[in-house]
Amino acid sequence: MGGIGKTTIAKLVYDSISTHFESSSFLANVREVSKHGCLVDLQRQLLFPILKDQITQVWDEHWGTSVIKNCLYNKKVLLILDDVSESSQLEKLAGEKDWFGKGSIIIITTRDRRLLDQHDDIHIQYEVEALGDDDALELFSRNAFKKNEPEEVYERDEDEWKSELDKLRKIPKSEIIDLLKISYDGLDKMNKDIFLDVAFFHKGKDECQVIEILDSCGLCGHIGIKALVQKSLLTFDISNHRVEMHDLIQEMALEIVRRECPDEPGRRSRLCNHDDISHVFINNTATEKIRGISLRTTTIEKTNWNCEAFSKMLNLKFLEFDNMMISSSPRILPNSLRSIKWSQYPSKFLPSSFRPNFLISLEMPHSKLVRLWDGRKDLPYLKKMNLGASKNLTTTPDFSGMPNLEVLEFRLCDNL
Repeated sequence: MGGIGKTTIAKLVYDSISTHFESSSFLANVREVSKHGCLVDLQRQLLFPILKDQITQVWDEHWGTSVIKNCLYNKKVLLILDDVSESSQLEKLAGEKDWFGKGSIIIITTRDRRLLDQHDDIHIQYEVEALGDDDALELFSRNAFKKNEPEEVYERDEDEWKSELDKLRKIPKSEIIDLLKISYDGLDKMNKDIFLDVAFFHKGKDECQVIEILDSCGLCGHIGIKALVQKSLLTFDISNHRVEMHDLIQEMALEIVRRECPDEPGRRSRLCNHDDISHVFINNTATEKIRGISLRTTTIEKTNWNCEAFSKMLNLKFLEFDNMMISSSPRILPNSLRSIKWSQYPSKFLPSSFRPNFLISLEMPHSKLVRLWDGRKDLPYLKKMNLGASKNLTTTPDFSGMPNLEVLEFRLCDNL
């Protein structure tokens, strides 16, 4: 189960034996990284000790798999895959034993035993069990009393300890949140917005990508993230340059926004909960207070939502729908948008009134788009466009109004 110590044990093993291998990599949070569609970054991390500056040649997951096979088949490799959740992750990072040289060791941590049972070449070497009463008491004692075991008299009266335990059980969630919220309350307005945006939309993403989006929203992303790391509200993974956040801190951020309007999610600044987002679209209760929406599902889900709600989101800057098949098409999209990531987009066109002058990223894979719009649009800040697997596309956009476009993907389209 989560939090039982799998990662801690794997790190100890890695630290103790990694020097005996030609190449060693600890790929952390595979599940979280994969959820954001960034497995290629893990492939690059695995290959970096071999390729060094040539790592830029690994530009997508399919190519990364080929490079792993070609570069590591004769190397003695130690590879830790931490928190694997799907077979596809294994297939792209360590698909077969012959990808690596003689003497290589691949260690996988996962919460799902069935995932391992699907592969004949994988053997469960250790199943982490919860601590027994004696070990749990010792761990508690080390933290509470700095000793391996409590003294006979518990250092305080037994009734006091029972009362303290009873008090802990009765402290409501809001009390714990308020204690964590002290650091948040000391931030200025801009850093509060950065913190909440990361918690709702950007946890686990590449630092440069996060900073780019934050900057486009009028926030000073670089200095803000650094300040939040210093406040222990964010962490930064140096190995893969990702912005991370402890789960409990993220929970605190979600509660802060929920308190903006407990009874009506349409009056909150950020939405990432399925039920809240569904409520806003079904009941058309959106307001100009919403600045971001993110909803990702592991499987495709059909919804009967009313996209008229977008007409009220005058300050919407971040929009992400992944695997959501929405029955209606948007008649209006807010011109305030900076980033759109909407797979399964339901319409043949973007709204004719949409003026995406501030957009920096447009990702609509697997959409029903026939074309984006008629004629030329000025998108001076657009850097990334992905319309992959949108098989109905018949017309390429006019790129003359996109001077800063760096990433363009049509590679899975049939007609382009």
